[in-house]
Amino acid sequence: MTKSLVTLGGTPIAANRGFAWRIQPGVAPYQTTVQVHKSVWENKFANKIGEPLQLVIKNSAGDTEKFEDIYILHKAPSDSLFRVTFVIADKRWKWGYQLIVRDYNIQRKTGSRTNLGNVPIEAEAVVDKYDYLPHTINQTTNQKWKAKETFWSCWSQR
Repeated sequence: MTKSLVTLGGTPIAANRGFAWRIQPGVAPYQTTVQVHKSVWENKFANKIGEPLQLVIKNSAGDTEKFEDIYILHKAPSDSLFRVTFVIADKRWKWGYQLIVRDYNIQRKTGSRTNLGNVPIEAEAVVDKYDYLPHTINQTTNQKWKAKETFWSCWSQR
């Protein structure tokens, strides 16, 4: 059985605590903190902020996983005077984005109620009717938005 080893840019990180790296779906980058000795930070990592590095994780069974385009974002508070803690993230932290705030298909109660179906009085169910707020429906079709339409309406605003 071999010892587990995590290296960033070919340099081992401190083994004073557990390390986790996750393959996360979506557009938000996965971020975690790592530590190295202060001299290692000054010699190897201080000038690598914002540059792509390779993360290699070798577990005790000998399996190795490699991740490309891992970036050092910034230093973080450390629990020791002799170690430097810093934040690393995958390449999605560089992706640009634009937040488009828009409301789609927001329902409101109309105040009307209706019976459901032709059933015996004991099984009768009365439900509220809902309508959509006028400014949240598709103005061109006067119907509720479909998923594909919402994407293209947001895309056209960019």
